[in-house]
Amino acid sequence: MSLLTDATEEAVINIIEQILSRFGELDGLGVSSEDAFEIRKAENLLRAVVESNPHYTKTK
Repeated sequence: MSLLTDATEEAVINIIEQILSRFGELDGLGVSSEDAFEIRKAENLLRAVVESNPHYTKTK
């Protein structure tokens, strides 16, 4: 379980960025339309966490 703090650690953002980089591996694999929709929602939510964090830079 995560420790709740006032700010998200840079290490957390780095892990989420690694996860986001793997979403492309799903391309070409069989996924139901319902699952594809939920996967895209998860990807967008994770991307929002990263992009709203002060540790995020577009150059990474």
